[in-house]
Amino acid sequence: RDSNQKEIDLLILDNNKIYPVEIKKTSNPGKDVVKNFDTVNKFDAEVGNGVVLCLTRNITALNDNDYLVPIEYI
Repeated sequence: RDSNQKEIDLLILDNNKIYPVEIKKTSNPGKDVVKNFDTVNKFDAEVGNGVVLCLTRNITALNDNDYLVPIEYI
């Protein structure tokens, strides 16, 4: 959570690249679920694709950079 109360559930740092992750207990979260992902742009690292782990059945693109991913994939 940043000073503006923007929260991301999980940040994965791999090879100086940050991947934002949200975790939701629904099969179809709205597109606004990734609204805080832009918060990671303030870090001195490249930003990778964002992921929303949820109860969806298939990997689905929310936009060009963010995806819904079945929670069972982890």
